[in-house]
Amino acid sequence: MASQYGDSAQWEVVDGTLTAPVLLDPANPTPDELHASTAWTIRVAHAYAEIALRVEDDFGEVIATIDNPHDAWTTLESSYGSRQSGIQAVINAELTLACWDGKTPITEHCDHMKTLRTRLTAAGLAISAIQFYQHFVNSLPADYDIVVAVHDPIPSNYLIDVLCDQFHAIELWKELHTTKEGGTAEDLIALLAK
Repeated sequence: MASQYGDSAQWEVVDGTLTAPVLLDPANPTPDELHASTAWTIRVAHAYAEIALRVEDDFGEVIATIDNPHDAWTTLESSYGSRQSGIQAVINAELTLACWDGKTPITEHCDHMKTLRTRLTAAGLAISAIQFYQHFVNSLPADYDIVVAVHDPIPSNYLIDVLCDQFHAIELWKELHTTKEGGTAEDLIALLAK
């Protein structure tokens, strides 16, 4: 029963691959035709509900008077398809051009980068862990290249949290040495060596 009414056929309803069953005599449907027609109505309702629940209120206005999922999808695509690409391009540019100044805490910068990645995914463009790691590394000042070089991420696990922990340890070390009486901030490479 679940496969008959389930999600597997929803996309086919939305993209128009599946269409309503044709009744040979609409005034006198057979039990099989009646069953197929009921199944179709349920499938259409599920597909439309899925679209309506997933689009934000601002986007949902254009499909408020449409009850056919294929028509709703086509309307959304024609109304917002190019806008969606524009949003993706803007967020991707923000991610590419992000820079850490080395003065604000690395955790703030890390959170900012993660927020940009989340926004990009929400806009329909997901990037891999490796791509995100590269964006993060590129956002760091050249002075920190030695830390990145020493950090060797596992190829299957390019999480920036471990790298940020190293930067945070250096921040704490610098803070400790600058607060000592007569102490000065040490060179980053010397800190890393310690």
